[in-house]
Amino acid sequence: MRKNRKQRDNGVVVATVIITVLFVISVGYLVGGDMTITTLFQSKTDTKTFYFLSTDGFDDVTIARQNADLIRNRGGAGYVDLQGNNRIILAVYPDEQSANIVRDKVGDNSLIVSSLKGETIDTKVAGNNLKDDVATALTYFDTAFDTLYNMSNALADDQISIDDVKTQTMVLRNQIEDIKSVFYENTKDSSHASITEIKVALVTCIALIDGIEIGDLAQTLSSLRRQTVQLVFCYQALCNTLSRL
Repeated sequence: MRKNRKQRDNGVVVATVIITVLFVISVGYLVGGDMTITTLFQSKTDTKTFYFLSTDGFDDVTIARQNADLIRNRGGAGYVDLQGNNRIILAVYPDEQSANIVRDKVGDNSLIVSSLKGETIDTKVAGNNLKDDVATALTYFDTAFDTLYNMSNALADDQISIDDVKTQTMVLRNQIEDIKSVFYENTKDSSHASITEIKVALVTCIALIDGIEIGDLAQTLSSLRRQTVQLVFCYQALCNTLSRL
């Protein structure tokens, strides 16, 4: 019974469209920096700004669908941002310096570093009595981002193996599942829209972790980076939604 309930909870999956692009470049294996974890139990979350390394946009989606695997085959995310004029995101970084270092290392001036600033979230959005529960639940993002981001860097630098990625991914999933279970239990009597949105975000995060494709080095790196990019966009959507409630 418990297993079936958990399967139902995890049944909500946010569909993200990933298409391919005609873009021949030796992306190599990307590097990055650090991520600051959100302070618990403050009235608002910290402002988060992320930096994408991407190509310019493409007008023709048909052309864009042809050869994006070239980027993924070299370990890049290969994520097409349909809202960003079909630009192809290679990776996301928590600071601008890390993104610029990678761009310089790749040596292609056509690559673009752009920022995405998230809204802060008022942890009292569902009422003062649930603010600590909301603050704790929102740590899912930092936990997931840090783990995925650092795993990809460590794998690229040959500091961990693909088997280590499998183990760390399982540990991460259990961490998010624990956060989700506690939040579901503590908010079971609340029907506030913000609580529902956070529940969906937690389920979506687990779905993204489950969607990591483990294969050879390039495939695993690409998947880790692609899921990290999707995680950032999903969190941004959550921030925007909660800021309007």
